[in-house]
Amino acid sequence: MSNIESIDKNFAALAVSYDGMRTYDPRKAPFSIHGLYRPEEGGRFLRMPQEVADTVSTGVAELCRHTAGGRIRFRTDSRRVALKWRAPYVQDFSHMPRTGAAYFDLYVNGEHVNTFIPQRPQSNNAEALLEAMAHIPLEGTCDILIHFPLYNDITDLAVALDENAEVLPATPYAHETPVVFYGSSITQGGCACRGGTAYPAILARNLDTDILNLGFSGNCRAELPMADYVAALPMSVFVFDYDHNAPTAEFLQKTHAPFFKRLREQRPDLPVIIVSAADLCFSEWKERREVIRRTYENAVAAGDRNVYFLDGHTFYDAVGAENCRVDVAHPNDLGMWCMARAMEPLLKKLL
Repeated sequence: MSNIESIDKNFAALAVSYDGMRTYDPRKAPFSIHGLYRPEEGGRFLRMPQEVADTVSTGVAELCRHTAGGRIRFRTDSRRVALKWRAPYVQDFSHMPRTGAAYFDLYVNGEHVNTFIPQRPQSNNAEALLEAMAHIPLEGTCDILIHFPLYNDITDLAVALDENAEVLPATPYAHETPVVFYGSSITQGGCACRGGTAYPAILARNLDTDILNLGFSGNCRAELPMADYVAALPMSVFVFDYDHNAPTAEFLQKTHAPFFKRLREQRPDLPVIIVSAADLCFSEWKERREVIRRTYENAVAAGDRNVYFLDGHTFYDAVGAENCRVDVAHPNDLGMWCMARAMEPLLKKLL
């Protein structure tokens, strides 16, 4: 059987040619990288220090290398942008597009333009050097935003632009102190079709704020070392989206409030948004929601005036939950959009 690219050319990846282009290291000015841990120091791109992740769990130790929430920002009048990156594997899922899991995603002046889709690697299990090209359909100097992959490990990265193009620092965020999101695979971005359609990424663009995505697929368990790490971060708001990865309501009961209390001891004035799950994939979902609500209510009763509760059960109401999921739990792009829409008014008020 022929590849679809030979039948429909619109499915073929753009050929990459570096003729008339200059290559840059995006870790250096005037480029800026956001949402990753000290990228300017070189080495792997990480979401938190490896030595800290190692103390949390083996899952977090692995997943901290996934680049969910990472962003490259700059301004340029180049009409072409090419990326060259190295990955130790190319992540594939049975229910999530490779464009979200493993590839980069391009926005120009706040609007989505294209996804950096390379030629197919020979094997998704082997180390790969990947290249992809995108064209900018606008004139003049533009704000460029490139979202990193949600579920891949990136070890090397270069940006190529037209040889004589101007390259300038990005327009600063309106809110430069990041919103920090902590949660499960849904927070990490499963199963968004692009890096830019994960709900934290949508909120970053809509609110013009920096973010840090600490979603750990299957490994958000509210460990106290994670609470201590989060408490030390610079942030404007903390979104506590912990529910799914607690194996039982009893486990959630034992871990949800202690994590919040540990954080609150160290950050007494930080705005904290507590979120319950946006689906009914657990038979005990009502008990789980009450555990989460109780953390909020007990905090308010104790005098906390900077804690907020969002009932995830309502997130999909406007369009129907059946339209928002790819499986029993993970949202599609519409589901991600619904989650962002539900959180945005409160975050906008707090920012």
